[in-house]
Amino acid sequence: MAKKPRKKSSIFNYTYGPFAELMADPVNPLPQDKITYHMTKIYEGLEALDQMLHPEVYHWQVVADAANMLDTLSREMNILDDSNGVVRESMEIMARAWADQEQGLPNTLDHDDLAKLRLIVNSYMEAIETLPERIMVRAHRMTEKRMYAALNGNRRREDIVI
Repeated sequence: MAKKPRKKSSIFNYTYGPFAELMADPVNPLPQDKITYHMTKIYEGLEALDQMLHPEVYHWQVVADAANMLDTLSREMNILDDSNGVVRESMEIMARAWADQEQGLPNTLDHDDLAKLRLIVNSYMEAIETLPERIMVRAHRMTEKRMYAALNGNRRREDIVI
C-alpha cells in the first residue's frame, strides 16, 4: 500500500520554531559570526539602495526585514523605544520607493531618506549586538507571523506593506 502524501501545514517556511526559541541563549546576544553575516547582508542591501538605479528585490527585503524587526521590538514587544516614529517613517519611505520601482521608475530614495534608513539599520545592529539571542529569536518569530498573516490577507490597519 502506498503512503499518503503528507499535507503541509503552511505554505510558509518559518526560520525559527518554538524549540529554537526555547534553546536560544536567554542572556547573551547571538554569536558574533551570525551577527557579522547577517549585518553584512543588510549593509550590502542598504548600499545597493544608495547606489543602484534599480536595486534587486533582495536588497529591499533585507533592509525591510531590519525595519520590521525593529517595529516588532518597539511596537509589539515594548523593548525598544520608537517614540520619535523613525521606524514607521522609514517603512513608509521604503513602501513609497518600492511602489515607484514596481512601476519601472528608477530608485527614488534621496539623501534624507537614506539617512533615515541608515539610522534604523544602525539601530538594528545595536539591538542584535546587545539583546539576548532568545529575545531576537522571539522577535523574528513574531515578525514572520505578522508578515505571513499580511500575505494571507489578514493585514492590520497599521501594517505597511513593502
